[in-house]
Amino acid sequence: MLLLLVADDTHGAASIPAALRPLEPWIAEAIHRGLESKTFVDLARQVAATRLIVHIDQLRDDCRWDGRTRFVGVSGGVRYVRVELRRGGVATVAATPAHELQHVLEIEAADVRTGADMQTLYQRIGVRAAGADATFDTHAAVDAGVDTLHELTGRTVTTRAARGRRAGGHMTSRPVHQHVE
Repeated sequence: MLLLLVADDTHGAASIPAALRPLEPWIAEAIHRGLESKTFVDLARQVAATRLIVHIDQLRDDCRWDGRTRFVGVSGGVRYVRVELRRGGVATVAATPAHELQHVLEIEAADVRTGADMQTLYQRIGVRAAGADATFDTHAAVDAGVDTLHELTGRTVTTRAARGRRAGGHMTSRPVHQHVE
């Protein structure tokens, strides 16, 4: 690895790692905002150290999630993942890719190579989203999004998902992503 994040001389901000490929200008802006968060920077650095390419695009259907992560495939030893985000306020949108980057790292750690591998992974490590048969989330991803939002805004965020975790229940917060359709 030659370079993960570098200072941008013109703006004094970190550059987007090459492994993260925003496909819309507003997504690049949200990622730049996210790079002001220690949690987001840590996630981005970890993803940059993998053999994953993450294309980040806008949700273009009537999906009820704020974001979702999909495994695309493998080519030349590189795995491709697609993250889709709902457009919203920059701080909130920066928290959603942090959440999704945690999922990307979960995919990396499990050496996911197919959609079936991804389904098996989230059935094993995920918590089923309320009211959805094939939709999962993880506590680590919820924490990554909440921590990033807190670092960017100073607001303390308490989600129903976090309360549900303490009570041992299902995640019941507004759904954040969809893994398996």
